[in-house]
Amino acid sequence: MISEITSILKRSWMSHFWINFATTCVLALSFGIISGAILFSNNISRLFTVWGEEIQVTAYVQDNATLNQKKEIENSLKSMESVSHFELIDKKSAEESFERSLKGYGPHFLNSLKADVGNPFPASYQVQLKSQFKQPEKVEELAKKLQVMGGVEDVSYGQEWVKNYTLFMRFTRGLSLAFGLVIFISCLFTVSNSIQASLNSRREEIEILELIGATAAHIRRPFLIEGAFQGLTAAFLSLGILGIV
Repeated sequence: MISEITSILKRSWMSHFWINFATTCVLALSFGIISGAILFSNNISRLFTVWGEEIQVTAYVQDNATLNQKKEIENSLKSMESVSHFELIDKKSAEESFERSLKGYGPHFLNSLKADVGNPFPASYQVQLKSQFKQPEKVEELAKKLQVMGGVEDVSYGQEWVKNYTLFMRFTRGLSLAFGLVIFISCLFTVSNSIQASLNSRREEIEILELIGATAAHIRRPFLIEGAFQGLTAAFLSLGILGIV
């Protein structure tokens, strides 16, 4: 069996080297482009997933919020399945955090601001979500629930970033799918033309085989072996190209 396959491949490549070579190269390039597009899309998705781990929801509390309203917010957060944990940042802590972050811009920057309006920073609940609930639509759903609670003035979760992330991922996947489809169709045309050229070049040989009583399976076998060899060779070449890239 192995000797027959070797004999078929040797005869095919010696007789039709350039057709086989061109077909294998085109297949390798096509496989590499399709695999590269999928790999790029997956890597971008993985990268944004890592960045998405930093997503948190911040619910800003009204200055005149009552103790009961704060208790109700905390009880609601505790009962939410999507919430991993939360922390209350009071006005004093928010002021100190802001002061530390802007300390390099001048020690009197915040003092001048406080002289005009006092402590301008609201208390807030910093809400961390469980990893399986960090999808954009689930983050937005949680933000809407918090927004309608009594005592909550505003909710922030990086809305623009989340929307841009969603749009970018949809665009990347759609582009990869369209690109892969075009390459796949081109690949089919290339293989079809290669098979047609191979059949035309062996028309006399096939007619002789039919005249001496060769079965259809016997005539097809060399073509199937050649195609399998070209496909495997192209696959390994495309993996090598991707590995280098």
